[in-house]
Amino acid sequence: MCWENVDNQGSGEIWQFNNPGGRTISTTTNANGFAILDSDHYGSGHNQNADLITPTLDLSGFTGVNLHFEHYFKSYSGSSVELFYSIDGGNTWTSIQSWTSDTGNPEIFNQAITAVDGQSNVKFKWNYTGSWGYYWAVDDINITGTASCTYPTTQASAFTASPSTNSINVGWTSGNGDAVLVVARDGSAVNADPTDGS
Repeated sequence: MCWENVDNQGSGEIWQFNNPGGRTISTTTNANGFAILDSDHYGSGHNQNADLITPTLDLSGFTGVNLHFEHYFKSYSGSSVELFYSIDGGNTWTSIQSWTSDTGNPEIFNQAITAVDGQSNVKFKWNYTGSWGYYWAVDDINITGTASCTYPTTQASAFTASPSTNSINVGWTSGNGDAVLVVARDGSAVNADPTDGS
């Protein structure tokens, strides 16, 4: 699955990942790159309206979905940036937050997006709109949630790997019908002893 880099006005002026204007962006992992739409670098007489969009996310099994990222918006008159989510694969979008003035370098965005909990067709997008403005850099995007599945009444109590037998041993806590499972790493065998509760 790939991210989308969408040019909404056909100017060819989109998000880049090589810091073309040589900006000082102080995010946690700036050394390994970040996304930036650098309107100032595109120059006088140029206009931008571009989206950076995640792949479709299946969050149907999750609750408490949280979006966290670091960013730096250096604003200029007429430029703005906005964050959106979609629960229908990008057919319609709902605004989460917009910025029209300078942020910190970086500023942390960390917010629960409860509207996407349990949804199977989720996307997020970052939009920059401006004309020979400055820039918006986005980095360290992290989407987390809590799996909303039902766990068994007994839980795995041990996990050991045996390189000599190419197997993984999972020991379950005691209980009727619990098993010690030996699963071959190559998938060739799965053995279970339903009488062993160790």
